[in-house]
Amino acid sequence: MRARRRRSQRGFTLVEVIVAFAILSLLSTMVMAIAGQMLFFSNKLQGRNLALSFAQSKIEEMRSSLVIPSYYQDEPKYGYLRTVTSTIVSDTTSSPTNPQIIRFLRHVTVSVQLPQSSGGGAYSLETEIPIPGGR
Repeated sequence: MRARRRRSQRGFTLVEVIVAFAILSLLSTMVMAIAGQMLFFSNKLQGRNLALSFAQSKIEEMRSSLVIPSYYQDEPKYGYLRTVTSTIVSDTTSSPTNPQIIRFLRHVTVSVQLPQSSGGGAYSLETEIPIPGGR
């Protein structure tokens, strides 16, 4: 009876402690690796969203402007370089009352180059803006 009490009060063996420590170390290493990847992709996504926001603001600025350049490059804003290219295109539609209606549009592409600190890369937005009064 006395031997049983001593055996139950002994605690964990050294092998059990080492195995438990190894398992906890492995799990914490995996959690830290996943957290690091999440932080990297979060920063990259934040940079992408900011780049697309800059592109969208330039498109909205051009929609309200009467003059749209065929090529334009912004000064880097927060390290983001905006490049605008545009070409004139025509859109021909037909209707029963008017056999042919020609609209002139400006096909605009805004590209934003991300700085290397934000993961690098380039993103583009494209749209067509009507030209008032034809060409």
